[in-house]
Amino acid sequence: MISTGIRRLDTLIGGLRLGDNVVWQISSGVPIEHFTRHALGTESGRAGNIVYINFNYSPHTVCRRFDEVFHRHNITMIDAFTHGKGNGDSVFLDFYSSQSEYDISRVVRVENPRDIQEFIAVMNAVEKSNTSGSFYVFDSLTG
Repeated sequence: MISTGIRRLDTLIGGLRLGDNVVWQISSGVPIEHFTRHALGTESGRAGNIVYINFNYSPHTVCRRFDEVFHRHNITMIDAFTHGKGNGDSVFLDFYSSQSEYDISRVVRVENPRDIQEFIAVMNAVEKSNTSGSFYVFDSLTG
């Protein structure tokens, strides 16, 4: 069994099993960070690699929001925001400058996230580099 990171929720649903796909459906404006932080964090008891696929927020915002989690775990972020909803704006591209306060070596930017073939190629490359397996957390399925 794998924990969601939230004990009461695990008791309610009986935990998770390898291969489970979990989708949280939330109303617009409802913060999902509580669930995401626990799913990414040590509370889940998860070992190995975690891949966080980001469609909704600038990578700087994600790193700041989950700073303690990114420092404690082997997490790779796939940035589908900067050239997606962020439209390649220089404000978001500044994250990748040499002055960035974050370890950008663990962030993979998708140049054209609207191109499904490119997105899949990025996902496959990340998966290939994580030979011991990975857990995937998508911040949005509609992003």
